[in-house]
Amino acid sequence: MADTLIIDSETDLPKGISLFDALPDDICQTLTPEQTEKLKATPAVQSWRDHPLDIRLHFPFIGDGYYLTIIGGRENRSNERRSSERHNYPLKTVANIFFFMGFGAILALITLVAMALQSAIIEF
Repeated sequence: MADTLIIDSETDLPKGISLFDALPDDICQTLTPEQTEKLKATPAVQSWRDHPLDIRLHFPFIGDGYYLTIIGGRENRSNERRSSERHNYPLKTVANIFFFMGFGAILALITLVAMALQSAIIEF
């Protein structure tokens, strides 16, 4: 009876396989022994499911819709990686500004509706 492999749907790689095992042979032959050892210790599949806070929402508005994912947990990235990601993925973009404006408008609308309902309840 053959061993059954569990395939990760995001990467099409068997779960538990190292990043080194996923590389083509011609690339593996160019690596130094230190690089090879580091890659063998690195899993190819990084799980987003290991966060204490994991909220995933889907909004079916236009076309296929939009999604929002909020994750949180202990910071494991190095200072260099955080600095690089801050540079590569800046917070001040047009899309982010519109998102925060829309989110603020929705919160303001919810607050106004709640205040209107509360004042109507108190008057009765």
